Amino acid sequence: MGEYDPFDDNADQSKKGWLTAILELGAWVGALFSSFIAEYLSRKFGIIIATGVFIFGVCIQTIAISGAGPNATLAGRFITGMGVGSVSMIVPIVSIISQAPLPSPVLTDPTCSTLRKSLLRKSVVLWWLHSSWPSPLAS
Repeated sequence: MGEYDPFDDNADQSKKGWLTAILELGAWVGALFSSFIAEYLSRKFGIIIATGVFIFGVCIQTIAISGAGPNATLAGRFITGMGVGSVSMIVPIVSIISQAPLPSPVLTDPTCSTLRKSLLRKSVVLWWLHSSWPSPLAS
């Protein structure tokens, strides 16, 4: 990534973009693997593992500030994003099952998949509105 000064108007904007986007890329990867972790190890341990991954990523970012370099910052943000993505996929499943117990396991899977689909739809619509709507800060 090289040296990057966020206050320099002549700085390479792709570095700024990567610094921002790598967290979301990690969250996407973490969200993909979270269902396997929650299924095989249980939701409780899935949340604990995802929290550990998040803390590990934050530690890497902290070490990167003290001299490990900008590539370590990108790696730390990717790993932190994996933890965030995993937790964001596992926790809604836990909360919907614990807050509204269903009478049979047959109803649990459709309810959880409906929740995931609605969360995905909401995210897509909000992204679309945000990217197409003129921002007052963009001037």
